Amino acid sequence: MARLLRAKIRDAGIPYRVPPPELISERTAGILAGLYLMFNEGYSVSGPAG
Repeated sequence: MARLLRAKIRDAGIPYRVPPPELISERTAGILAGLYLMFNEGYSVSGPAG
């Protein structure tokens, strides 16, 4: 699945760019919050298992 997605991105010509250093610090809090929420959802599933 990931391989197909990478091929679609490549074929569409979507560039991969690392944000400049001044933007990384602005985005870090949001990224960490998202990772925290994903970890917690996986650790204590809120819906039915299966």
